[in-house]
Amino acid sequence: MDEKKIVRQIIQKHGAVIDLNAKPEVIIEILRRFRFEEDDGGAPGGAPPAPPPGPTSFQDRVTNEDLMRAVLQLSRQVKAMDKKMAGGPARKKSR
Repeated sequence: MDEKKIVRQIIQKHGAVIDLNAKPEVIIEILRRFRFEEDDGGAPGGAPPAPPPGPTSFQDRVTNEDLMRAVLQLSRQVKAMDKKMAGGPARKKSR
């Protein structure tokens, strides 16, 4: 509805000046009649707005999965080095 039309209708019904001290209920009536509601961007019908997207600040952080991959890679490297050392000069076995 056009704002100018709303103003004209309010003036017609309540006059050009509204004394809220004398009749505070007038403002409530106006608000209810014309449904002046702040647009919160939510879905129509009072449904809550969709949740915000996930945090993006964690994209560059190391995860447990990253740590486990690195540990596995290091484990493989140590095992390969151990095999190389075992194949080299003879080691003394302790009894």
